[in-house]
Amino acid sequence: MGKAGVDLPCHLGVPGAVDRTRLLTISIRLGIGHSARYLKKNRTSVLRLLSPGGYNPNRLIAPLSSRADELGIAGIHCFTFNAVDTTEAWRQKSLRKLAS
Repeated sequence: MGKAGVDLPCHLGVPGAVDRTRLLTISIRLGIGHSARYLKKNRTSVLRLLSPGGYNPNRLIAPLSSRADELGIAGIHCFTFNAVDTTEAWRQKSLRKLAS
């Protein structure tokens, strides 16, 4: 982003530890699920979401964490979609792993 002259901090918004059925339902309600273009461009992500084990926020966050400074990522915002307890438990577990 710095190359484009943007120097504001970037906060990534990612779904927290949310049940995949709920995540799909919300996506469809928001219109994301109806977009053929979205599905074509994100085929791997959609298939991963539908596969056993489903959605795991670490799959989004882990690859970016080692490059956060380089990419200008200042923080992460987790959308809980009312799964606050599950998302917070995931967050605490992830922080403990990072600290060890």
